[in-house]
Amino acid sequence: MKWRKVTPRAMVIVYYGCFAVFWTGIAATLVNADDLAGAFDALRRGGGSRHASIGIIALAAHAVAVVLLAWKANRWFFAHGPLAVAFCGVALVPLVRNVWLVPAFLYLIAVLHVWLASRRESLGSVQTTRRHSTASGPI
Repeated sequence: MKWRKVTPRAMVIVYYGCFAVFWTGIAATLVNADDLAGAFDALRRGGGSRHASIGIIALAAHAVAVVLLAWKANRWFFAHGPLAVAFCGVALVPLVRNVWLVPAFLYLIAVLHVWLASRRESLGSVQTTRRHSTASGPI
């Protein structure tokens, strides 16, 4: 695969797919830590890890939803550009609020790819790059 021919839609799927794996791994670690804390009853007093794991599970579910929309309903999703950008960018709110700047920066890059993909979408069909035809010969 040539990197110059990778479409913004494919980059959206890659970014949000990686986010889904990343957040699912962190959520599994937190849930496992909750089970260990429940067994020893040492870390469970504040209940803060339970809220964090719910938030991270929500981030993972959001990333999976974006991947499914970009993969299966791409024409509809990217044709509604502002809706797609707003839906994909909603995850920036808890990331910035919790001062997770590195994931927020990566989400910002992914949202920019959503914006690029929605700009290439026109009237329900994906626009391709313009190629000059060699069939007619030189002018």
